[in-house]
Amino acid sequence: MIKRPDVPTHARALIGMGVGALSPSLAPVFIDLSGTSPGTASYLRCALTLPLLALLCAPERRKEGSPGARHLVLAALAGALFAGDMLLWTAAIGEVGAGLSTVLVNVQVVLVPLLAWLVDGERVARRFLFLLRRGGLSGQIRQTYLVVTASAALVSLGAGALWSGVTYAPGWAALGWLAGASLTSGVIGWLLVAVHSPRLASHVGAVLLLLTPVGALVFGAVALGERPTPLQLAGCALLLASGYFAVRTPATKEA
Repeated sequence: MIKRPDVPTHARALIGMGVGALSPSLAPVFIDLSGTSPGTASYLRCALTLPLLALLCAPERRKEGSPGARHLVLAALAGALFAGDMLLWTAAIGEVGAGLSTVLVNVQVVLVPLLAWLVDGERVARRFLFLLRRGGLSGQIRQTYLVVTASAALVSLGAGALWSGVTYAPGWAALGWLAGASLTSGVIGWLLVAVHSPRLASHVGAVLLLLTPVGALVFGAVALGERPTPLQLAGCALLLASGYFAVRTPATKEA
């Protein structure tokens, strides 16, 4: 007997994941235009996201209840790791450009399937953040993401103050650019990733995340005047082709 996947559901997950992966592509451009330090950008990017996330959490809390203590601890740990990722990545934007820095940070395309195999026993041959993906499997996605973001904001504030300094009032123009980064990455982007990545095989979700650096390379060229090299453009084409073949879902046989 041939068992076919639920095409509408799978298609919605692919589209949601694709939009979620492309939305953060604008964040490095907005952060570069803000002209703020890595500590300021990382902290405010998370802090500006929290009020909207809190509103989005209310319906979920009424329907599913609040996460347990262990769930919250894992979310806080993911947030701390995410803060370190943001601080280093934001510093890299000024060093190597919005596009290339985003390519470098997306090494997770290799790590996510590997961790899924080691921890969850998921066979990679059949399929921000690994901890965020695991949290999505157990429900209460928005509340988990709120804790991740709050933890990332606190860690970014502390570590950023010690490293590059944090400016609490960088000016309206800078706040506007950082608010744009918060909306595209912190709300639209990674919330869609958190919702849809558990519904896809880990290698499919990881490959779709490569749309983020491809988009950042394009937006960096358009908005910041960055000029991708022919090798970088060839790499983007290879990533897009790989993504197309990875997300194709053939029918599977059922005994």
